[in-house]
Amino acid sequence: MRAHQFDVSLVTLLLVLQLAGFGQSPGVGVLANVPAAVPIVALLWRRSAPLVVPLAYGLATGLSLLLDLPDASSASTVVVIVAGVYSAGAYQPLSRAVVTLAVWWSTFLLDFLGGRETGGIEDFLFGGLILVCALAPGIAARRLRAQAEAGRPALDAAMEAKAHADTAVAAERARIARELHDVVAHAISIMVVQAAAADELLERDPARAHLALGAVQRAGRSAITEMARMLDLLRGTHGGSNLEPLPRLQELDRLVEEARLTGAEVVLDRHSVPALPPAIELCAVRVVQEALTNAAKHNRRPHVRVEVGTHDGMLDIVVEDDGGSGSRVATGTGHGLLGLHERIEIFEGTINAGPRPDGGFRVHVGLPIGGAA
Repeated sequence: MRAHQFDVSLVTLLLVLQLAGFGQSPGVGVLANVPAAVPIVALLWRRSAPLVVPLAYGLATGLSLLLDLPDASSASTVVVIVAGVYSAGAYQPLSRAVVTLAVWWSTFLLDFLGGRETGGIEDFLFGGLILVCALAPGIAARRLRAQAEAGRPALDAAMEAKAHADTAVAAERARIARELHDVVAHAISIMVVQAAAADELLERDPARAHLALGAVQRAGRSAITEMARMLDLLRGTHGGSNLEPLPRLQELDRLVEEARLTGAEVVLDRHSVPALPPAIELCAVRVVQEALTNAAKHNRRPHVRVEVGTHDGMLDIVVEDDGGSGSRVATGTGHGLLGLHERIEIFEGTINAGPRPDGGFRVHVGLPIGGAA
C-alpha cells in the first residue's frame, strides 16, 4: 500500500513537471506533451509489469515521430528512463530484466532513426551503458530483498522462540513469587501470632509460653528451608539430593497443628483422596495454608473448619472460620488471595472467597482432577 502511494505521488509530480515544461526545449506545445505523458503514467505498473514502461515509451516516441511533433523530452523523461530500467532489475528475474533492457535500448534507436539524436554509434552505445548502470542497482536490490525474505522465517522463528522464552520466564517468576509469598507470609504470620501469645502467657503460664516460642522457632526454620529451596531453583542448582520434596496433602496435619498453637480451634475433615499429581497437591496445600494464615492473622481464637475431599472429578477444599472472639490489628497486601487466584487459574479451577453471612470468612476451591478421582 505504501509503495503504491509512492508511485502515485511520483507520477503526479512528473506529470506536473512535464506539463510545466521543466527542463524542456522552448517552443514545445501542449499537444507534444500528451504522448510524453504516456510513459509517465506507465510508471504505475513499474513494479508489477516493468516491461510496460519501455513499451509505453516506445509507443509515445513513435507516435510523436509519426505526427511530426516537437521533441518533448524533459527532466521527467530522464526520471522515467532511470526508474523504469531500475524497476526491470528490481522486480523481475535476471533473464526478463535483460529482455526489458533490450526493449529500452531499442526505443533509443527510434530517436536516432527519427533524427532526434544526431550522434553516432558511440552515443548509441553510451546510451546502452547508461541503461546498464541503471539496471545494476535494481538487480542488486532484488537479490538483497530475496536474501532478506529467505532469512525471514528463521528470524520469525527466533523472535517467536524469544517470545515463548520471555513468557516462560515471566510465568516462572510469578510461580516463584507465589511460592515465596506463601512461605514467608505464612511463617511470619505464625511467628508474630505465636510471639504475641508467648508474651501474654510468659508470667501466668510459662509452659504454654514455651510451646509458643518453640512454634516460632519451628516456623522460622521451616521458612529458611523453603527459601533455600527457592533460591536453589533460581540459581539453577536444584538437582541436589539435599532438597526436601514439594509439600503434599500430608502437610495439612502440620499446618493444622501450627494454627492450633496460635489459639485457633481447627477441625480437619479430610475424606479419602486418591494419589494426585504433585502440582495439584501443592496447590491444595497452599490454599489451606493461606486460609489458615489469614484466619489466625485477622481473628482471635477463631473456630476453623478445613474440609478436603473429591466430588465429580474435582478436589474440593473448604476453609471457613467464625471470626473468633474478635479481630486482630493486622495489615495485608492482598497478594495472598491474588496468588491463590493465579495458582487456581493454571489448573482451570474455581475459587470463591468472601465473608460469611453470620460472620467469619469462607474459602471454597475446586481443582479438576479428572480420572484421578
